[in-house]
Amino acid sequence: MVRTSGSDLHPILRRGAPDDVVEGVALTLGYEWQLGAVDDYEVADYQRIRVELTSGLSAWVYVAADEV
Repeated sequence: MVRTSGSDLHPILRRGAPDDVVEGVALTLGYEWQLGAVDDYEVADYQRIRVELTSGLSAWVYVAADEV
């Protein structure tokens, strides 16, 4: 993973308070296979879950697998 990303720092989302916010951007994938490619990139420490963004849209995010 370090070789692929070029960094040894890989933050991971953990459950917090309901009003906690994670700043970032949402990317739109054009093809279903792209989501599979992202899943293949992530290691077992991460689990993909669906969340509701503050915009009201639904999105996939990767969180700590031990908190799912």
